[in-house]
Amino acid sequence: MGAFMIENLKQRYPRSIDWNENVLNYEKYLWIEVSEDSTLGIPYEDLTEQETSLLSVLFKIHEPTKNLPLHSLKKEWMDYLKGKSVVTPITNHKNMLVIQFFVFSSSFNKDELEEGISSFLDFEPYILWESLQKGCFILFEKEETILSLLQEMISTIEADFYIKLQMYVGKFHPIDNSIPLLYKYEQTCFEIGSKFLNNKSLISLVDVFPYLILQGIGTELVDYLINDLLDETIIDHELIKTIKTYIESNSNASLAAKKLFIHRNSLQYRIDKFIEKTGLDIKSFQDAMVAYLAIILFEKFD
Repeated sequence: MGAFMIENLKQRYPRSIDWNENVLNYEKYLWIEVSEDSTLGIPYEDLTEQETSLLSVLFKIHEPTKNLPLHSLKKEWMDYLKGKSVVTPITNHKNMLVIQFFVFSSSFNKDELEEGISSFLDFEPYILWESLQKGCFILFEKEETILSLLQEMISTIEADFYIKLQMYVGKFHPIDNSIPLLYKYEQTCFEIGSKFLNNKSLISLVDVFPYLILQGIGTELVDYLINDLLDETIIDHELIKTIKTYIESNSNASLAAKKLFIHRNSLQYRIDKFIEKTGLDIKSFQDAMVAYLAIILFEKFD
């Protein structure tokens, strides 16, 4: 509905622009929120007084601020993530992780929120805004305690700003031409997670994966999901067989070792190896379920 509405408006007002384009004179546009992640600017010169009044009734109007335009480097990263540019922004880093967020409020101070996010990190993150409530920030260094750090960040920000905040934690990927497509997939995961897990403030692929299965996974998502969940273990068929047997044995190590004709210590070694490689702690129910579903998916499409 949002995309259809935007196209109609752009046809009616050809000089309209998306809010995050690099435009200096934001005050010359009427900014309307077409959907929760799309805000359109229509030149006041192209509007009659009656049209302005009508649009103000039909849509939520946003006043421009001096901080609305993205910094040029941030814009490069947003264009890169959104696939608007094939040029990778200049960086000394080799890997990156994107954390998406959505603010369940339209009345908050962006500068203060950015300061709140930055205060929890040891470096200045690239905080990028896709709309007036939806954004993301990029991490280039792997942080082992990222989940607990983000949970603390969310709790503090919600208490300080009196807003509800939800975040989706992606995975580290090499910075190359595949990033825009991976970002698109992570956006899909966040959308599904927001739909089914709206009361959970911090979500990841492990949380969302069962709901993706319920929704029906498109073939374009299969490789992404398998690689992100099972990582390099997909090339170790013996390890995959071991983990599947272990889970099917109700996580009974003795029974699984007996079925596999291996020593229990060997089984434990393989379990630890799988956990280390994937980050999926299959000793817990949720991670075991996700691992099992991912293995079945892998076997089906292998």
